[in-house]
Amino acid sequence: MSGPKVKLGFIKLGKALISLEAVLEEYKIRPNRFLVDSAIKRFEYTIELFWKLLKVLFEEQGQKLNFPKEILSKAYMSGLIDNELAWLSMIDARNATSHTYDEHAADEVFESIQKNIITLRNTYDNLSNKFGKNN
Repeated sequence: MSGPKVKLGFIKLGKALISLEAVLEEYKIRPNRFLVDSAIKRFEYTIELFWKLLKVLFEEQGQKLNFPKEILSKAYMSGLIDNELAWLSMIDARNATSHTYDEHAADEVFESIQKNIITLRNTYDNLSNKFGKNN
């Protein structure tokens, strides 16, 4: 049975992921810099919510982890996420864009977001099925 922190984590992450997916769909229709920047910002908080949800899941199992890369490595070893390198790369991209703005770097991050959106969605769905609303 998942506690209230887990349920709230899934709600917040679900909304963030839908928001990110929506801006990526809008970009396909109307590509512009504003939507690139919006996608990057939404990606930043989606990644943040992902690792924080994983942290809470581990806390409910009595495991104390603090740092995003530590949490993602443990999640990979536990079978909660696939492709550890992709996730660590997403954390690096999130860190790069949240501290400074460089248009070239932003474009590279935007491309990686487009490639990784399926990973984000599949991971959310898998975690939700295992720990989410119905558990």
